[in-house]
Amino acid sequence: MIIYGIFLGILSRMAWEDGRKNVIRSSTLWIYSVVGIVTAAIRQIWMQESLPWMDMAILAFLLCFLKKVMPQGMGEGDIWTLMVLPMYVTAAQMWEGILYSMFLMIPIAAWQYWRKKDKTAGIPYLPFLWMGMMLVGRNMWYGVY
Repeated sequence: MIIYGIFLGILSRMAWEDGRKNVIRSSTLWIYSVVGIVTAAIRQIWMQESLPWMDMAILAFLLCFLKKVMPQGMGEGDIWTLMVLPMYVTAAQMWEGILYSMFLMIPIAAWQYWRKKDKTAGIPYLPFLWMGMMLVGRNMWYGVY
């Protein structure tokens, strides 16, 4: 629970930066990564949890595929954030958070596409990922996990 709270705090900072300027500072990404490595070590050593290596590999493949197909589709900060995500959460929480974020983002993207007719404007992803992970956290705190 403490690890998840730390994760949400760092992710909220990154979501704020992404939503405000569509750029995440490299220092914030490094802090996120280093804390992710430390929490992964804590999860493995003291909590006897194993990291979801297969899910990390699947996620890496999907992100590389998306970057190849749509080079302007996702920023490098978004990809970096998603790659470190399994160090903080379980596989089920990771996929559920990504799914929630997509369901939250699709209406905004559709509105921007059809209402504004702007096909090139970027939509910051991390605010939606933060909201998705908050929904996952709500499930965790109310006893679903």
